[in-house]
Amino acid sequence: TYIGWVAETMQLLREKKAEHICVFVGGVLPEEDIPALEGIGVKGVFRPGSSLEVITQHIKDTVREHRWGAGTGVKAE
Repeated sequence: TYIGWVAETMQLLREKKAEHICVFVGGVLPEEDIPALEGIGVKGVFRPGSSLEVITQHIKDTVREHRWGAGTGVKAE
């Protein structure tokens, strides 16, 4: 299943010491799968109907926090 593929991807990133890479998932997937995806390290899950504005803002916020820490005043652009 796709959860297995995502889990394998996350494991490979850890093995390659590439945990700094943020992983986001989108598509037609059951809402009940979201906690499992977040539990394996996915930074955002976007289902059909998610607006481009919401997706891009979430990615910007996540990258900003992941790279520079929350509250640093540095903007990801």
